[in-house]
This record gives sequence, C-alpha cells and structure tokens, in this order.
Amino acid sequence: MAEHLGLAPEAVGDVVLVKRSVDGRRRPPRWLANYRVELTGGPDAEDRLLQRRLHGVRRFTERDERRLLVGDERPMKRQAWPAQVRPIIVGAGPAGLFAALRLGEAGAPAVLLERGAPVEDRHHDVRAFWRRAVLDPESNVVFGEGGAGAFSDGKIYTRRRDGELGWIFRRLVDHGADPAVLEEGWAHLGTDRIREILPRLRARLGELGVDMRFRACVESFIVEGGRC
Repeated sequence: MAEHLGLAPEAVGDVVLVKRSVDGRRRPPRWLANYRVELTGGPDAEDRLLQRRLHGVRRFTERDERRLLVGDERPMKRQAWPAQVRPIIVGAGPAGLFAALRLGEAGAPAVLLERGAPVEDRHHDVRAFWRRAVLDPESNVVFGEGGAGAFSDGKIYTRRRDGELGWIFRRLVDHGADPAVLEEGWAHLGTDRIREILPRLRARLGELGVDMRFRACVESFIVEGGRC
C-alpha cells in the first residue's frame, strides 16, 4: 500500500479492506478493492497526500465509517409507544422487514402485512410452479416473505450509497449471512441462505413485538381527516 501511494512504509498505519468487487468489463476480469488507510502523520499527512490528486484516493468520510462499523455506534434508544396506535407496514420484502426491525428496536413494534406466505411455505409453492406449472396467485416468485428477489439468487442491490446500509448488512450477518457481504461491492446472499436467514429474522421481529400477518392482502387505504 505504501508503494502504491508513493509513501515510506513507516508512513502507513492500519489498512482495512472496506469493499471488493469484480470488474467484468475487462478481459480478463480483475478485482477492484477499496481500503481505509490510516497515515501515521495525522491530518497534515492526509492533506499532503490529497493534494497530489492520486487516482482513487479520497478522504474517508463519516458515511464510510458508518458503513464499515462492526458494531452500532449509536445504540437504538427505545421509546415509549402507545400500544393502541401501532405502525402498519405493507409488504415483507427487504424494505418492509428492515423497517419493522428498525421500528421494533426503537420500541415501536409494527403490524406487518404480507400478501404472500412465509418463506418455508413459499418455497414449496414456487417449486410447484417451476416443476408442474401450478400457480398460487398469492404465494409465488413475486409475493411472499423476502420479496420478489428472494428466489432470484438473493442479490442485494440499491442505488443508494448511504452509510446506514452498513446497519442492514450487519443485521443480515447477525441472522446467518456470510460475513463476506460486509466487504462485497455487489453483495450476494444466495436463495438457499435467504431461506435460513428469513425465519431467524422473523423470530427476532417476534421477540420485539412485531405482529407479522401472512396472506393478508392490502386492497385499499382508509383516509380520514388527512390521516391514513
């Protein structure tokens, strides 16, 4: 790393792998990696390095730190939440599941409504469709716990680059994902692993008081006084 940056070896302190990915546009494909590099000379040494405008070298930001963090730097403070007014989440895809988890950790257990079935039942329904063309209109590749991506090899993709994504990846690892997803540029869980992760995540949501209701299709909203 010191040679790559044009520095003396003693000028480089800790080096931590942040993210790695494969650039398939080239032949042969090549590995790309992002590292956090600590310089022993402190802020002045960082400024001097940045002034050289080396390709791919930038300052490590707070957003990067949140993505990399192994443990949560700000423990979720649980708030008193009125039991008679519970948040309602529609859909047990990635957004719905992690919204329920975040709210549950904050002391606001939601009611989570999912049109399809739990992943264990959904697996059999999807297999029946692939093998015998038997379609369950409410539990299939599109509808059910885990969302539409659960049976498309379990790739994790978002256009967002928010540092809070690190919280999601760490929770996935807590519930059985390969720790390598913390470093992969295009994280990949795999459908088989997802089928192990989702029941554990569901159990955790239950511990937090989340009420998960499957085969509960939302058809419309009731709006009164500007409130849903």
